[in-house]
Amino acid sequence: MKYVIGLLLPFLLIACVANDHWEGFSTAEVMRWKELGLQERTAQKYQANGLSAMEVQAWMNQGFVDQDNVILWSKSRFNPVEAKIWRDAGFDLDEAKAWASENFTAMEATNWKMQDFTLTQAVRERAKGLSPTR
Repeated sequence: MKYVIGLLLPFLLIACVANDHWEGFSTAEVMRWKELGLQERTAQKYQANGLSAMEVQAWMNQGFVDQDNVILWSKSRFNPVEAKIWRDAGFDLDEAKAWASENFTAMEATNWKMQDFTLTQAVRERAKGLSPTR
């Protein structure tokens, strides 16, 4: 019985997908998006912003579930793991972009901020070869 269900399941999924009206998506793509629990409109927005189902899954695996957040972090050239590290360190996207643009890692930025340095101060002090201690 399990064998028969295992054989029929892919055909049932394809049949369900075929009944939907996912314009611009192949059957395989529709299945990938549906496996993520996403609807057509959501998938279309991700795709319009250059994100595939596999990429969205990587973001979801790092705890990013808000579509707008995923798109914004992605467009800011962060990968899901980097974005999670910055977010977990308490940085919003704008802060993360600013510190990263000055070649700070999230850990380095956190160390400087914990010592009450602004980004401008941290850049100046680091250029002198100093570390974040007051």
